[in-house]
Amino acid sequence: MFFFHDAISLDTVHAIRDVAYEQGNKTLTKILDEYKRTLKILLELLNWPMK
Repeated sequence: MFFFHDAISLDTVHAIRDVAYEQGNKTLTKILDEYKRTLKILLELLNWPMK
């Protein structure tokens, strides 16, 4: 089961996504973009500060 505290930080997701993009890994880039979007929505819903 996934717990919110297990989520990767936005900064980490962004950094990994940049490396994937630079390496031409379109699938991983797309997955991380979607994860980042979903994490931002969750943070907004919980009204937690975002970086």
